[in-house]
Amino acid sequence: MAKEIKSLLLAVLVTIGVYLYITNAGPATQTAQFAGQPEAADAPPQVTLTPDIETSVGISTIKLIDVAATGNSIVLEINGERHVVANYAVIDGLKIYVIETFYSKNPAERSATLVIAKV
Repeated sequence: MAKEIKSLLLAVLVTIGVYLYITNAGPATQTAQFAGQPEAADAPPQVTLTPDIETSVGISTIKLIDVAATGNSIVLEINGERHVVANYAVIDGLKIYVIETFYSKNPAERSATLVIAKV
């Protein structure tokens, strides 16, 4: 039980740290701020995906397949190939940051908020 609590606490702290690192963390912030980007207006927007919604960035098509019950891990389908993303990944020329996830017993209700940008 204590080990599970420690793991959960660590996952929460890592998630908060990643979120604060890639955002301005201000109350009026609508988009993520990548380190080294000069203008907040240039930052890519956040997108919330559910299993029935897909999005495109450049020529890549991204679809949410599943969300982990704990932590910030998701399974995405990018251009027909499945990939596991835990907090952050660079896949097929895309930077993908997992901002938050929502898990439900009903798979249709699961969602993930992401920031996706070209490398």
